[in-house]
Amino acid sequence: MTTERRRTRVLVAALVGLALGLSATTASSDPTQAKTPVTLAEVASRVDGAALPNVVELLRSDVESEIAAIDWDKTGLRNKTKKYTVSAAVVRLDSKREADGLKATCTVSATLREAKTGTLLAIVEGRAQAEEAPSAGARAQRGALAGAARGAVTALPEAIRRTQ
Repeated sequence: MTTERRRTRVLVAALVGLALGLSATTASSDPTQAKTPVTLAEVASRVDGAALPNVVELLRSDVESEIAAIDWDKTGLRNKTKKYTVSAAVVRLDSKREADGLKATCTVSATLREAKTGTLLAIVEGRAQAEEAPSAGARAQRGALAGAARGAVTALPEAIRRTQ
């Protein structure tokens, strides 16, 4: 075998190895490929006049991030193949001025359903408060929304365990 042909084979083998390594890395870091039994179906808001004009988009982002952050392999679920959907809604988001600043309060409600049948399995809530300077109403509400979304989503594994 000539030196040129050997170089070509080594180069092709290296490129194939690189391509396989990249595809494995991409597949494992793709959040849509994660082993998550819960998917977000819909989000809504029942609040008016909040300092956050895009509350539904923020809620969607927070809930999706929190679902992805759960290590589902360590949740103790017995049936790991069953799929669920969750719907989340902001049911309370308000701010109140106090002597030392501004206090925002938020409540997020999440309904857990069996994906295949749509059967309602549980309703969980997350509640949070955030305090900020009197001029930071949107920032306080944002912090309360993120905390309430986290509280609702972290209750989902236990709600699923109870239904199994």
